Amino acid sequence: MTTPAQGSRIPPGALYACDNSRFGSDGKGRYWPGSEKWFAWLSRTVERYGPDRCLWALAPDQPFDAVATLAESLPWLDRIRELGVPAAFAAQDGCDRPGLIPWDRVDVLFLAGTTEWKLGPVAERLAREAQVRGKGVHMGRVNSRVRMGIAEWFGCDSVDGTYLAYGPDRNLPPTPQVARRTRRSTLAARQHAPSRRWRESGQDSASASRVLARRRERSRPAACGTTAYPLTLHLHGALRAIRASSPAGTTPDQRKPLSHPHPDFELYDNINRTPDQVAAASAVTATRYDLRRWSLRDAGKFLARHPLPSAPLPRLDPGPYVAALAATEKPAEVSAVTQHLLDAVYPTVRELSNLLVDIARWEGRHRSAAPDSAPKMLMSAASRCLDALALPDQADMRVLRDEYDPVPQPQPPRPQPAKGLPPSPPGSVHASAPHRPTARHTP
Repeated sequence: MTTPAQGSRIPPGALYACDNSRFGSDGKGRYWPGSEKWFAWLSRTVERYGPDRCLWALAPDQPFDAVATLAESLPWLDRIRELGVPAAFAAQDGCDRPGLIPWDRVDVLFLAGTTEWKLGPVAERLAREAQVRGKGVHMGRVNSRVRMGIAEWFGCDSVDGTYLAYGPDRNLPPTPQVARRTRRSTLAARQHAPSRRWRESGQDSASASRVLARRRERSRPAACGTTAYPLTLHLHGALRAIRASSPAGTTPDQRKPLSHPHPDFELYDNINRTPDQVAAASAVTATRYDLRRWSLRDAGKFLARHPLPSAPLPRLDPGPYVAALAATEKPAEVSAVTQHLLDAVYPTVRELSNLLVDIARWEGRHRSAAPDSAPKMLMSAASRCLDALALPDQADMRVLRDEYDPVPQPQPPRPQPAKGLPPSPPGSVHASAPHRPTARHTP
């Protein structure tokens, strides 16, 4: 990975990718040189090292802002393609809304955004959509085995991070082991066999073989020294090199099996697994799905004796409220819409709060419970359910008070006379003329 602020020299025969430094190693983008200077640097880099070795070049973006990123990237995507390199587009928080990803002008989807978003279900869905569209997928800020496993599950073709930039002599040796643990059987099948899209497209085997040969040629692992710049790990080529260097008679999948006290615990792989399951495999813990599955199994007979409604509650129709709000012109009219809405949902929310309190008080477990215990969490949830209605009611009252009973404005302070000597009494000599000392008569 190279950026305008690094000036890194690419080793001969190594693949490279071009970031734009809008986020930067400091997370503030202070190394961003500006759009024109960035494109001039990109043109020089591609001309020097060749477009055939470039995995992608990231268009300018606005970190954590999907709308601003689209506006920043659109003028540059076609210009990047004119250099003969794939154009990468940074996916930010909120870019799943329609029209915020220009798929026809993008070659690689760069998973950026906040950590919570890029590891969540929306980023996973966008990554899989990019694969269906024939686009590459890259994930940034990958500095751990767990996150690399999540990127592999998402189907990312490459990842990058600053793991080697800080202490390369110490962090470089375990890097192959980290990559080896993310390797699974379906990854090997994806490297050496035509993909499902090829099989369904009707292309002949010779065409598929040529494309796969080019993929394997472009997946040569980059030579990693001790240069302090972020590592770009191309998963396919790096993992193939690890398999070639493995001792004879061993496979990367051979590892010590994990154990768990529950007999129904599943050993999680990175393939066909969610990020929650990948993290559970690393920490040797059960996932939310495991706990729910085990509890439903043990409560099966109870639910058969006491059937509960499975259908969701009737959904609130927002149409009348939205239409009325669009026609409001005065604060009183807005208040009427607000109060009608709160009155409509209050009975349901109140019953939900009462049920949560009853659950918290089951078998008296709420007595002498720790602050962070389950009963206290349930009591807090019951209170916050009502807070969700009390807060908009307070906001509505504040609007009405400002309209009908505004707080009186404080009177400006009266000017105070300047501090000095008190005035002279009326009728005195001092009041009519200044005091002059009389001359003394000397005999």
